[in-house]
Amino acid sequence: MMYERLNRKEVIASKKPRKKRAGSWSQHILHNGVKFRSSWELFLSLVLVESNLQWVFEPKRFFLGNRISYLPDFFIPSMNLFIEVKGWMRDRDATKIRLFQETQSHRLIVFNEKEISYILGAPASTLAKTNLKLYKVSQAQVTRLMSLLGVT
Repeated sequence: MMYERLNRKEVIASKKPRKKRAGSWSQHILHNGVKFRSSWELFLSLVLVESNLQWVFEPKRFFLGNRISYLPDFFIPSMNLFIEVKGWMRDRDATKIRLFQETQSHRLIVFNEKEISYILGAPASTLAKTNLKLYKVSQAQVTRLMSLLGVT
């Protein structure tokens, strides 16, 4: 099957409403014109902005074969690096990440609750109770992110 890359507006306009699966999370957080799927993604974007790293949110969907596609959360062009923010790691998510790492030349770092908590300096669960649109990122949080990215 041949896949064609559509621009974001075409994809959104072409999506048909579908039934929500049991246990799925459908809330989006709109911030500066970007739709984040979680408070963790929004928090990471705020830290990336404060760190002066140029980034793109969900820039490209990768088709990995056998009807499997993967859409990493962030791309940092200057580092040729994708970042995936993952709350729940299901088997299918782990498979997509493994296939991406095996078939693509880009680096990929997965941030789970442990890494988000480390950057935040507090349990990641506290982000759900925080108004992130008014959040002020600290220099310590930028420093912790940069250490995870291998930048000193």
